[in-house]
Amino acid sequence: MTRWTAAELEKVVGELDRKALMDAKLAKRVLDEAGKVLEEISAREVPAGCHFKVVHYAPEYHVPRVVPDQRPAREQIDERLDKVAGLLFPAENEGPAT
Repeated sequence: MTRWTAAELEKVVGELDRKALMDAKLAKRVLDEAGKVLEEISAREVPAGCHFKVVHYAPEYHVPRVVPDQRPAREQIDERLDKVAGLLFPAENEGPAT
């Protein structure tokens, strides 16, 4: 599974916006299962750990934004390295990685 670039995400969300404006059933459905709808529209899996929340439109409050991971980059890298190390060097009492 690959990550989506910002441009890819923007394109898919734009397509979702256009379709939801024309299809009331889709607009209602995306409120409950945005990730699944985005997968259907894009024909791609939503990257692991990526969550979408769509709220009902209210003009006085509508300021859509995608908020990136707020942790420092170093912390994110350390977490990924720990996962890889765990796969390569499992604890002796856990047995070999599968």
